[in-house]
Amino acid sequence: MIAQTKQLRLQVGGTVNPRTSIYIVRPSDDELFGLLQRGEYANVLCSRQMGKSSLLVRTKARLQDQGYATAALDVAGYLGTMGDANEWYQGLLDGIAQQLHLDVDVIEWWKASRAITPNQRLIQFFRDEIAAKSSVPVVIFLDEIDSTIALPFTDDFFVAIRAMYNNRASEPLFERITFCLVGVATPDELIKNLRTTPYNIGRTVELQDFDFDRDDLRPLFRVLADDPAKGKAIAETVLRWTGGHPYLTVRLCDQLVATSRILPEEVDGLINREFGSLDELHSDVHFQQVLRFLDERVEDRRTALALYQRIRSGEQVRDETTSTHIALRLSGIVKRNRHGYLVVRNPIYARVFTNGWIVKTLALADSSISENWIARPLVAKTSPFDKLLESLNSDRDLAGVEYEHLRHALIMFFQHHNCLFPEDLADKTLDRVARKMGEGNAISDLNRYCFGVAKFIALEDSHKRLEQDVFTKDIVNDLSLRATASGNLDHSLHQEQRLDCLRHCLKTLSIADREFLIRYYDYPRDHKELATQFGISPNSMRVRAYRLRSAILACMNGCMDRKEKG
Repeated sequence: MIAQTKQLRLQVGGTVNPRTSIYIVRPSDDELFGLLQRGEYANVLCSRQMGKSSLLVRTKARLQDQGYATAALDVAGYLGTMGDANEWYQGLLDGIAQQLHLDVDVIEWWKASRAITPNQRLIQFFRDEIAAKSSVPVVIFLDEIDSTIALPFTDDFFVAIRAMYNNRASEPLFERITFCLVGVATPDELIKNLRTTPYNIGRTVELQDFDFDRDDLRPLFRVLADDPAKGKAIAETVLRWTGGHPYLTVRLCDQLVATSRILPEEVDGLINREFGSLDELHSDVHFQQVLRFLDERVEDRRTALALYQRIRSGEQVRDETTSTHIALRLSGIVKRNRHGYLVVRNPIYARVFTNGWIVKTLALADSSISENWIARPLVAKTSPFDKLLESLNSDRDLAGVEYEHLRHALIMFFQHHNCLFPEDLADKTLDRVARKMGEGNAISDLNRYCFGVAKFIALEDSHKRLEQDVFTKDIVNDLSLRATASGNLDHSLHQEQRLDCLRHCLKTLSIADREFLIRYYDYPRDHKELATQFGISPNSMRVRAYRLRSAILACMNGCMDRKEKG
């Protein structure tokens, strides 16, 4: 339904056109616009009906106003569920070509391409037909990207996108193309093969609920009442119920306007009528989407619902990166608050997603569940991380603070021992300690035990890098020999000094370049398979490795000079 105002409309559901309908600007608007302007890949990945597609449309229009070429495809609606990779790729490129007004027959181009694999053709098309022929930066939005999770061939598609990003160093044309992925997913879900590097590029932009203090909600005030003060009072009551959820907020405002209810106290009556129970919402699309996600996308529903019950009961549950925590957030029924804890999304959800619903949901999946569970809370197995926090402090807030202090101390420890990635090793230490506690091992002095584990991990890291790691030995030997031959480096200098310089110089590279170089040296000398994984030719890969190796060599030369003079 659409409520008409003098200027703009109040639109419930669907993609909001900011030129004709009320659009509430949030910090994510400028964040996404800024990222894409700078050519950074971006991911807008969160639960449904948070305004993702509306943000896409507005950002696309802003970029076009700045002279950018843009294309936006609804992957689910435009491509459907084609079973063949070649057809899917051709359909994708054809849609992009039409929006960019390219003078190319995609089907004929695809047939004529000499590239062997669909990935190679895809990358070649973006390079030769889009980047090379465009005089302005190109931004490509792919919406409903979660629809690709069920397709068997789309791992290669995301590997290709990642390859174009990583290949910017050796092929400047790819700097003209930027991708923005939009949907209900996490980056880790996009590439399903666990043996393939995850889709680990791009900044993820978080879409937050409307906030009364942060966002300009005056457009809502005006549509709710002629008197802005009255409109503000009504909007405050609405947000108290919706928690600022974009869809629910606009839906409630629209219903209030349609029924001429313009008093704050009338909002409570509307809530009681519209959101009495989940059973009364069986045909409501919004709530059915939440239920469908929980049914189809959550692997361990029992654990997820047990976690939700803990959150609903008021327990302070810190947000974590486990699959269960992520699934609950993506479903939309919980969110992370400003203190880092998960909370029920809003009072409306708390009304309908009750303990009774939890038991009923589990009963449908497991007929052995007793009706007595309605009165008995589900008991979730305490995670190793929870045990670690409890051992730090019985107060959850203070435990979080002490955890960060301990982690910082471990990072400083690994930095003191010249470890290459101290943050990763600190997390590895805490994970190992938590795992021990999860196995039932009693630890009397946690700090002392943690640093004992840290010493062992530092030794492991040292052995791995200094004695066993192919990358370290190969690149140090390679660079040393090249420098000695050119007279730029005294080969008699101690090996440890060269390793110190290598550690320093690696940190000057971007994460993508560092990962590329490490994998290049870790891989067997026949690099054809690795080049295929990166989506580039073996020659391009060698060129990129040579460029990065040269940069490292120059950095090491300077580092060694400083050590000699010092």
